[in-house]
Amino acid sequence: MVYDLIEYCHIQGKIAVAYGDAGTGKTMAIKQYQKKHPDGAIVITVSPCFASITGVNELIAEQLKIREKIARKIYGEAVAKLKGSNKVLIIDEAQHLTVRVINHLRCMSDESGIGIAFVGNEEIYLKMKGSGQAFYAQLYSRIANNKHVLTSQITKEDIALLFEDSAIEEKAIEQLLAISRTNYGIRGAVNVFVNTAGAYGKVDKLPEAIRKEVENRFLEGHTYEEIAAYLKEMGHNISKTSIHRYGKPFLQKFESVRLAKEFAQLLAEDNIDRPTTELHEANNALISQMIMEALISDKVEQQTKLDAARSIATLQRAQVQNERLKLNARKEAGAVHTELKKLKEQVF
Repeated sequence: MVYDLIEYCHIQGKIAVAYGDAGTGKTMAIKQYQKKHPDGAIVITVSPCFASITGVNELIAEQLKIREKIARKIYGEAVAKLKGSNKVLIIDEAQHLTVRVINHLRCMSDESGIGIAFVGNEEIYLKMKGSGQAFYAQLYSRIANNKHVLTSQITKEDIALLFEDSAIEEKAIEQLLAISRTNYGIRGAVNVFVNTAGAYGKVDKLPEAIRKEVENRFLEGHTYEEIAAYLKEMGHNISKTSIHRYGKPFLQKFESVRLAKEFAQLLAEDNIDRPTTELHEANNALISQMIMEALISDKVEQQTKLDAARSIATLQRAQVQNERLKLNARKEAGAVHTELKKLKEQVF
C-alpha cells in the first residue's frame, strides 16, 4: 500500500501522504522502493532536531550533494537539480514536521515538478488536513492521495515483496502474513523471520553430497541466486540469506587455509640454505596467527577455543627451545670462527 502510494507520487509528480501506526511496514516499504529505484528515489528521515526548514534543507542538500550553507540558496539549487529529474522525494517520520515546513516542501514540489510522499503516523495527516480553517485549505487541496495504513490491510503480496530476497515457501509467507495482521504488525513478522530463519532450511543440515556440491559452487563463483535455484531443483527450499550466512565464513576459511599453505610453501622454498631454526620460527609465527584468529572468531566453539589457548603455551615452549638452538648455533659458529682464525695465523 505504501509502496503503491510512493510509486503514484513518482509517476504523477503529486503530493500524497501515508499514515498509520508503528509496525505496519511503512519504513520497510520505503526501503524496498529505494532499493528498486536507487536513482529515482530520494529518502530523508526526519527527527525532531531536523524538523525545521533549515534541518530539512540540510537533509535534502546531503542527498543532492549541495554544498551551499545558506537556506535560500540550498532551496534554489535543490529546485534546479530536481526540475526535470524524474525523481520522487520520500519523507519518513514526517509527523515531526511543522505545518510551515510542510508548506515549504509543497512549494519545492510546485517549482520542481517532483512528487513528494509524506510517510508517518496519523499526526502528519491531521497537520495537513487542519480543522477546516482557510489557512490549511491550500495545503490540503494539494494532497492527491492518502492512505491510512492498517495491519488488517496487509496482503500476501506485501509480505512476498518484503521477503522476496529470502525465497521462502508459500506456507511461511502465510504464517508471516498472519503475524503481521496482529498488533505486532510487519515489525513482528520481521522479528519472527530473523529469529527463526534457520527453521526454513540451513545449508549445514543438507545431505553431505549436496552440501559438498554447494561448497564447490561457491568456489566456482556461482551467485547465491544460482545456488538457491540448484537447491530448489534438488528439493531443498533454502533462502539466499541462509546461503549467504553459510557461504561467507566458508569462503573466508578456504581463503585462509589457501594463504597459509602458500605461505608455508614459500617459507620452505626460501629457507633451503638457511638454518632450520629460522623456518621453525616462521612456522610458529604463522600458527600463532591462525590460533589468534580462532580465539576471536564467534564461529568457533568454546571448547575449541580452550584447546587453541593451550596450544599457545606449547608454541611458547617450542619458541624457547628454538631460541636455545639458535644460541647454541651461534656459540658453535663462534668457536669454529676462532679455530679457523688460529689456523690461518699458523699457516700464514
